[in-house]
Formats: sequence, structure tokens, C-alpha cells
Amino acid sequence: MVTKKRSTLESIARQLGVSKMTVSNAYNRPDQLSPELRERILKAAHELGYPGPNPLARTLRRGRVGAIGMVFDEPVSFAISDPAAALIVRGLASVCEAERAGLLLVPGVPGGEAGIDLIRTALVDGFIFYCDYEGDPRLDVLRDRGMPFVLVDAPQVAGVSWVGIDDRGGARLAAQHLLDLGHRSFGIVSFDMVPDGYEGPLTPEREKAGGFYVTSERLAGYREALEAAGIDWTSVRTEERN
Repeated sequence: MVTKKRSTLESIARQLGVSKMTVSNAYNRPDQLSPELRERILKAAHELGYPGPNPLARTLRRGRVGAIGMVFDEPVSFAISDPAAALIVRGLASVCEAERAGLLLVPGVPGGEAGIDLIRTALVDGFIFYCDYEGDPRLDVLRDRGMPFVLVDAPQVAGVSWVGIDDRGGARLAAQHLLDLGHRSFGIVSFDMVPDGYEGPLTPEREKAGGFYVTSERLAGYREALEAAGIDWTSVRTEERN
């Protein structure tokens, strides 16, 4: 049986009478070629069985992957089912598409070794860290990798770019609005405080333990407004819900 010799970038260039750089540009820098020349190169490569430059070799040569990783503290399905997460993913995806970059969704649970390994081995150029668990050990892994990352709706860290809203201030305004309407009896349905699956009344111990940044900030805002109005915080029933 005769094995057909695999076509290479050099053989394609020789076949078409152009330089290797010209063939390379057809894949890596198409803006450097006319549409007609690029189409002729790609057509010849297809006919000769040339699959294009090796992605791994290209990554090593350029020192850049061309992809951004988005880290969650939930399964990837969360990014599809949660309205807020889905909105952020859509925004990131639109920017990545415009920049011809990939978007890698990295799942995980805070403290989970599997999630840490995924960050250690992810082939990306930087990370979006969409996790609001305080003390998440994966932050140390991001620092160790020495690549840029941005925190979204996460506890702020000195020297690290951060994107988020004023959860405490917003919660304070929401409570104040109800106070201004004359209400004096309050109950709160809250996100979970600690990532342990618990659902039920928020105890003082769980509130003090904290855990999820957004939950802690919002409860602090409610408490500040209510206590300033003379309402005993212990009289406010708060339920944790996942």
C-alpha cells in the first residue's frame, strides 16, 4: 500500500508559485492578501489535502492562544440557565467574535480540586473571573499563572481590574424606598450565604461566616438602612434560597 505524502505549507507554495509567507498569510493574516488570491490558495490546499498550519505550533510560535477563559463557581449549565450569567456570556462572546478570539467556559465549585486543575491547564491568554465566593483558592492559581485577569461581581482585590455594581448601596436604597413608603415589618428572601446547599432561615452564625460576596454585600445594605431607621435586625426574617 502506497501512503500518500502529506502536503505541507511549502509544497502548497511551490505548487502555486508563491512564497511560504503568502500561503501562511492566507490562514493567519488574510487581510494581507486579495480575496481572489486567498481563495485560490485555500482551494489548492483543500484539493491537496493540506489542513492548514498546526494550531499548537502556531500557538507556541506566537506565544498567544487567541482565547479568553471565563471562570464560574457553578457548572457551565449555570451560564445558560441563569439570566445574569447568560447576559454576561453574550456580551463577552460578542466582543470575542469581533476580535476573532475564542471563549472558553471554565466550570468549577469553590475549593474543588477539579476546578483548580482546569484553570492551571486552560489554554487561554487571560481570564474573566465570574465568581463571588470570598477566599476562592482559584485566585491564587490565576496569580501564579502570571496572565491578566478581570474580576466580575467578585470580592475586590488590590491591583486587579474589577467590574461590578454597588450591591450594598443598591440594597440600601431598596430598603430605604420601602421605609419611605411607611413599611416597618420586613422579610428578606436571599441568595445562599455559604456554598453548602443549605436552604432555610439565615442564622447569625451563617451571616457572620459570610462566603458569597454579593449576598453579604446586599444583606449589609439592607441592615444598614433598617437599623438606621430604628428597626431591630434580629426581627427581620431572612431566608436563604439557592
